[in-house]
Amino acid sequence: MTEIGASQVVAEPIKKEPKPRKTKRSLYCCFELAYGNIGVFRELLTIISEGFTDDLPLHIFEDGIGVRVMDPSRISMANYVIRKSTFEEWQVRQQNHDYPMPQLPVTVMVPVKEVLYAIEKAGKDARVRFEIGVVFSTIAVKTVATMRKPEKCPNCGAPTTDNQLPSHKRGKKGNLYKCICGWRGKVRTWQKKVKTYETSVEQDESMFFIMVKEKTEESWKIDFLEENYEEPPLPILHPEAHFKVAACEFRAQIERLKKRMDTAVFVGKPDKLIVHGASDVISGNIELKKGSDIVLDLRCNAEQKAKYAIDHLLSVLPKKTVAEVINLEYSKDIPIKITALTTLGDSTIEYFIAPRIESE
Repeated sequence: MTEIGASQVVAEPIKKEPKPRKTKRSLYCCFELAYGNIGVFRELLTIISEGFTDDLPLHIFEDGIGVRVMDPSRISMANYVIRKSTFEEWQVRQQNHDYPMPQLPVTVMVPVKEVLYAIEKAGKDARVRFEIGVVFSTIAVKTVATMRKPEKCPNCGAPTTDNQLPSHKRGKKGNLYKCICGWRGKVRTWQKKVKTYETSVEQDESMFFIMVKEKTEESWKIDFLEENYEEPPLPILHPEAHFKVAACEFRAQIERLKKRMDTAVFVGKPDKLIVHGASDVISGNIELKKGSDIVLDLRCNAEQKAKYAIDHLLSVLPKKTVAEVINLEYSKDIPIKITALTTLGDSTIEYFIAPRIESE
């Protein structure tokens, strides 16, 4: 048998994987707030910072900006859409002539605490200007993804990724599912190779400036965060109980319950809203009748009862600087929708809180 000598071994050339193609897009957005709107905007960001997240996903639309986030427990959601009519100045256009403008909306991530620091001293006579110049780069990559059917809860629209059932109650196939809203059903999962597009911000070519003009002129530059954001879908709700209430006075009632209770049960009736609280040693009701200084209006044809965590309620119930009036909308054992009627024109400021449903 003939041995193969070292000189006879031919090394095959190593094939280099082609680098993924990178495409770039650029965008410039400028908006300016003045007068009382600055205080409202600052308080809205404070609610995000204290009750939801440190990373602010700022969505840029053709006609305004938006924010949609959930808290770490995925019980509460905030959804803001601030229209361009709110701003003293509004621009959105291509930033760099070498790169085309991306399709809107786009999302940039910024540290909310640094934004609050930049505008914390802005008074009622200040003008605050925000300038965003960003270059995005996108590459296509192949990956293995977990597919789900259904992808969203048919009751509230939340992604079917947060199963409330313990592992031993999910059946032999592991497909029994319970949503945070209480819906139960089967969710099938499987693995699939898919092509995805990863988008990142080119930090060296991007900037975020905040300029505050009042008695002094301040200019702050804030770095963007790496984008790692999946936008939660809005819940699909069909509320049967609608209450228009005075914001500060209603918040005061919930704050009083917090001294002794962890949860509040809302009992809607055709002529009033009853807020029930109970602890180990004390329980009671607060009746808020239609036409009072607190319940300004209501629409509720039949009794609607649901329980919510007080901490989550207080984390979103606005103070007077944001709104004097809020709308409460809910039904039996579904998320409550809280809408703040602010001075920001036709903007949308709303919050959703999942109910506390007792384990069966």
